[in-house]
Amino acid sequence: MTPTLTALLYLGLILGSGNPVLSGAFSKPTIKVVPSNVVTNGQEVTIFCEGSLHAKEYRLHKEGSPDYLIPTNLLETENKAKFSISPIQWNHAGQYWCSYKTPTNMLRQSDITELVVTGVINGEVRLSALPSYVVTSGGNVTLQCASQVTYDRFILMKEDEKFSTVVPSWHTYPALRQALFTVGPVTSNQRWRFTCYGYYLSNSQMWSRPSNHLELLVPGTHHKPILWAHPGSIITSGSPVTIWCEGDYKTQTYKLYREGSLESWDREFQMDHNKAKLTIPSVTHLNAGRYSCYSYTSAGWSEPSDTLKLVVTGVYKKPIISALQSPVVNLGVFVNISCTANQTFNWFILRTDDQKIYRSFGLQDPYSMASLARFQVGPITSGQRWRFRCYGYSEDDPQVWSESSDPLEFLFSETIGKPTLKAHPGFVITRGMQVTMSCEGTSSAQEYYLCKEGSPDPWQRQSSMVPGNKAEFFFPSIQQNHAGRYHCYYQTHVGWSENSDSLDLMVTGLYRKPHLSVLSSPVVRLGENVTLQCVSQLGYDGFVLTKEESQKLSLIWDSQYIYSNGQFRALFSVGLVTSRQRRTFRCYGYFLSKPQVWSEPSDPQELLVSGVPEITSQPQNLSEDKTASQSQHHTMENLIHMCLSGLILTVLGILLFDACCSQRRMLKAAYR
Repeated sequence: MTPTLTALLYLGLILGSGNPVLSGAFSKPTIKVVPSNVVTNGQEVTIFCEGSLHAKEYRLHKEGSPDYLIPTNLLETENKAKFSISPIQWNHAGQYWCSYKTPTNMLRQSDITELVVTGVINGEVRLSALPSYVVTSGGNVTLQCASQVTYDRFILMKEDEKFSTVVPSWHTYPALRQALFTVGPVTSNQRWRFTCYGYYLSNSQMWSRPSNHLELLVPGTHHKPILWAHPGSIITSGSPVTIWCEGDYKTQTYKLYREGSLESWDREFQMDHNKAKLTIPSVTHLNAGRYSCYSYTSAGWSEPSDTLKLVVTGVYKKPIISALQSPVVNLGVFVNISCTANQTFNWFILRTDDQKIYRSFGLQDPYSMASLARFQVGPITSGQRWRFRCYGYSEDDPQVWSESSDPLEFLFSETIGKPTLKAHPGFVITRGMQVTMSCEGTSSAQEYYLCKEGSPDPWQRQSSMVPGNKAEFFFPSIQQNHAGRYHCYYQTHVGWSENSDSLDLMVTGLYRKPHLSVLSSPVVRLGENVTLQCVSQLGYDGFVLTKEESQKLSLIWDSQYIYSNGQFRALFSVGLVTSRQRRTFRCYGYFLSKPQVWSEPSDPQELLVSGVPEITSQPQNLSEDKTASQSQHHTMENLIHMCLSGLILTVLGILLFDACCSQRRMLKAAYR
């Protein structure tokens, strides 16, 4: 190398080390947007432009704008310029770059960056996972971004990462725009959190408001948390409930998942040491469902907790619960319970006070919306309280139940004599009249109960209210719903009595009256058989014949039931007529669905016996003839009495005649 060349090289090194232009130190600047280049409308953003230590006159440029922004603060010691924009508005959206001048007035420009302003376009965007945001580790998941606004494009953002590929929207019915994104494979050792936006191609830096935040749950293998509800998992609509999730001490966050929901409830969780709670101040049917809880640590997501079924009651009208037998039962027996509702339920739930649950399929009435279920429970023991309530629900929403029925409680009977049940003025009562039912027990009775078959609760009356070891139950105006079969029982200091014999309370006057007639003639001869006919054009299932005699009422049920010529009729054979009979009859119609509800009474039909003088003496307590054989027996008895009386009179006449003749012979002998 020649001395001249060596000198030139040395001089160049000296000049290059002292001149940044010759050394190439004035490279293009870098541009950065803080906190992010996706900013919500109304917030503040700062744009930093970083260049050389010898840079001067930094400028910020926006595409389409002839002006440039003067820096608000130049940090020369850090070779940066800071540009603040506050508040961000729609017109700030666009493409930006920055530049600076070198000492020799050369211009250096950065790369272009986009500043996106969200919330500019009104219209909700919803992000959901198909079919669920709970995803198996290693699998892919499809995310759906949808809106009723006709956006041209949707974009998906993953937290702490750049934008995903822009996906064009497409139209679905009805009036819905959507885009589908495939994400994966997902793993449980990181968090997968997403948001999506919609925008128009004409303003690609002006986006909609952000969608809901969606985080995928990727269950791992470490210990599952514990999930429970307080005060319980069965909550009345409108009541508060708190859902708790507890993991280990390393837990950083929790997520609550409801089956079928589009997003988790982690934002509503309140942390409490290693537990989290979600309080719902007033539950509705929308809160009902199956819940699972997940915990997240540095190792990733846990297994799901055991499922919590949160049931909301009180959404539908309450059903009716009743015992198919008396609520007073013996120990060791099984009891049958009915639950009915005036609406369609696929299932019924029977629940005890200690939270035990029985489930039964609901049977539907094909002619109405009514449904019912039957339960058998037992054996009855003395170690617990046998008190029940029932609920109904539909198969398509099994965690949404009806209002609770009234309670039904079974009582244990002891070896105490059964009481006597009577109705005053009688057991056949015209609708609207009053009736008193008396239950008479012993002097040790403390409380009396009157039960109607099929009714959930008994009427209660203190025995001390009526003297004579009995209680009275007064009904001021009898209606159709009072008709039925009754019994009563009472309680003493040692237990419950047996049930009284049943008493059927008949309510009349509900349907059109039938017509009653005698097949032959209402004037009959002594000893003649009589048949009565009850006829109606209304399709009664049966007829009842009553008779009045000596201020008493008895019943004769139909013996023959005939349909002919558009009429329904029944024939009643009342047996042989005797001189003691002067009876008034009436008949009624009824339906099998309500056998204790009768029609209006027919016009009275009286039987008159020809050739027999009317008895005008004081009425006697004559027993009723309940069957034709008893009537014939009384007739034969009367004939025997008459024959014996005639024979006695004949003998007495002969004896008297003989005595008179003897006396006359003695008188004639004396006069001689």
